Amino acid sequence: MQRKISMAAAFLPVGLLVFQTVAAAVDCTNATIVCNTFTKGSAKFSPALKPGQPCLASGEKITLKGNISDCTVSGVTGVTVLSGKVKGELYTNNCDCSGLALPTVPIATPPPGKQSALITTWKFAPGAACDPGQVSSTLTLTPATSTINNPGPWSPGPPFNPTALYGRFNLSGAGVGVTGIFTGGTGGTGSSTTGTTTESVLTIIGTCTTNPAGLKGFSFGQADVSLQ
Repeated sequence: MQRKISMAAAFLPVGLLVFQTVAAAVDCTNATIVCNTFTKGSAKFSPALKPGQPCLASGEKITLKGNISDCTVSGVTGVTVLSGKVKGELYTNNCDCSGLALPTVPIATPPPGKQSALITTWKFAPGAACDPGQVSSTLTLTPATSTINNPGPWSPGPPFNPTALYGRFNLSGAGVGVTGIFTGGTGGTGSSTTGTTTESVLTIIGTCTTNPAGLKGFSFGQADVSLQ
């Protein structure tokens, strides 16, 4: 009886080793991702935008944040992104209300130690993540090359009020790049981030031009993010 117990104990570790499996490594550096839902999105202006207001040496800081979901990953298998948390800052030299109506607003040189960039930290499904340590993507905009694009007022149409116009802003094109994961193998040159304001254009412009405190920011109710 004692010998049988010893033999079983001796073979038990071998049996465990036989059935162990090791998850395959998934390098997401050159993969791409598209996310269609943006919640709790906001843009804050510092200083607040006012009519004819000149910028100080530090320029205009736009702080952006929000959560993205409904994401599709391409270029790798076995990876599922549940959501992403976006935060970052953009710097321009336009501190007055007129910038809201310009078709493009150039990205300015940021203060020392700062950069115009959006960092997305990703949340993966259990057992469906990228390689350990691959958890974020940084969308960077190059000063004097990148711009904040304003394609113009946007109307959602029925069943919403078809006459209500909303602001629409886009980051894409020259000077845009991605580091970290989801670079698309091109450094993220084909990436874009688009957001549509919750507040109407009438409300945004009205607040900026008539409120003594100026326009401190607005929120986003619709957006899409593509890193590739």
